[in-house]
Amino acid sequence: MLYDICVRFILGSPWELIFGPTAAEVKKWKESFNHVITSEMGRTVFGNFLKSEFSKENLDFWVACEVYKKSAPSKMANRSKQIYQQHVEANATNEVNLDAATREETKKNVENPCPCCFDEAQQMIYTLMEKDSYRRFLNSKLIQDLTRTTAAQEKKERKISDSAKNGQALTGGA
Repeated sequence: MLYDICVRFILGSPWELIFGPTAAEVKKWKESFNHVITSEMGRTVFGNFLKSEFSKENLDFWVACEVYKKSAPSKMANRSKQIYQQHVEANATNEVNLDAATREETKKNVENPCPCCFDEAQQMIYTLMEKDSYRRFLNSKLIQDLTRTTAAQEKKERKISDSAKNGQALTGGA
């Protein structure tokens, strides 16, 4: 029950309940920040945590950079300007916290866009999230509840599976 409520809160859709995080996924997220950020479900859960801290722009910027790197060369000029204006430019709507030197270097890079023009800024934000937000995420009630509820859900599913196997053995089913 708590698992269902928690997943609905995290994902926002009862249809996504089926695809909630597993105990194994949550365990991996606790092992390294890279496991969180490279997992779609991990990014969703972490993003919701960041919303509660009013710092989701960091994850949004990191994801935008990842998408940008895979953009067709013909779209890089427009896309790099959009990312710069939305996240890097001073007083941007979703401005990320970069030092002045990185901000200036990124501005120069955007003038001649290439797949790596945001690398330095993206790495700085990755490190900020890893050293700061991720630590709080690990200690948050959200991740503690997910750990507890996914483990309980997994135990319940194992019990059902074992019962089904025992029923097949008793009836001679295949």
